[in-house]
Amino acid sequence: MHPILILLGFAVAAFLLVRLIRQARDAAADEQWTAWPLIRSLVAPLAIGIYLLVVTVRDLIRGEVACSGKGGCKVDTFLRTEHPEAYWVNLGLTALASALLLWVALRSYQRWRASTP
Repeated sequence: MHPILILLGFAVAAFLLVRLIRQARDAAADEQWTAWPLIRSLVAPLAIGIYLLVVTVRDLIRGEVACSGKGGCKVDTFLRTEHPEAYWVNLGLTALASALLLWVALRSYQRWRASTP
């Protein structure tokens, strides 16, 4: 499930980033400025990234992580003491997905700041 979230986050961020840059150019030509494109381009990656960050911290505190593999393990949870390898792999996937989505949100914000007059 997490790889799907990563791909979905990148697709949404790339689509909205292109629209954001295009609207910033049009707004610069019309000399109108609005923050609405920034809000739209940051909502998806920022919301999903923060959610995954909270899930990662929760899993670290509780010592158990839900399975993030393919369809056969929808209800499995891995405990740190019983399945340490599976626990750290799934926790690493969650942390990596969170970091990537938050990085996309940061880059979107930086590009927006660079393109606004």
